[in-house]
Amino acid sequence: MSRIKIDFNKPVTEQVAKSRDIQTKMTGNPNFLTPNPTLAQLKTATDDLENAYTEALNRDKAKKALMRIARQVLKDLIVKLADYIQITGDSDETKILSSGFGVRKVPTPVSVPDVPTDVKVTATEFDSQLDITSKSVKGAITYLLEMCMDPLLEKNFSPVEISTKSSIRVKDLAPGTKYWFRLLAFNTAGKSGWSNPASGRTTQF
Repeated sequence: MSRIKIDFNKPVTEQVAKSRDIQTKMTGNPNFLTPNPTLAQLKTATDDLENAYTEALNRDKAKKALMRIARQVLKDLIVKLADYIQITGDSDETKILSSGFGVRKVPTPVSVPDVPTDVKVTATEFDSQLDITSKSVKGAITYLLEMCMDPLLEKNFSPVEISTKSSIRVKDLAPGTKYWFRLLAFNTAGKSGWSNPASGRTTQF
């Protein structure tokens, strides 16, 4: 289902041009045989706004006020016509576009992130730290890192850090010790499964 896009934040000249384009495309359009409001009403309001805009170019306050009124009249008609097109056109994108109106972009549905891959554990210049990296997961907002000491046992894993990045430095580890790590990714749709565990050993100086 598509929704009509109405943009009245554009300059008056563009609003007038858009209204005239709608009138042209709606004339004889088999998808919309009984426009409400009528195209004649739309043309009158468009002409009135165009004339009011021209007269307000001298910056006369009274004429600028009249232009704002004419602009609101056209806006109200456009909104009413958009409702007619939305209903009569059954929210069909092709029919809506044939009327001269645009359609709103539909946000891409968020899906559960994929499992993090290519997890690597690298020793650092510090004997109590390890760097854990993985490929960034598309759509992921945060990552949860868990760790366990050797030997690798599911029950021994515990949370270490939650990060917005897929590269994490873990500190305060024992020197010369082997550790296992795994990652999962989160977003608003849910969480991925756990990555394959990867291991690394802190430096022993």
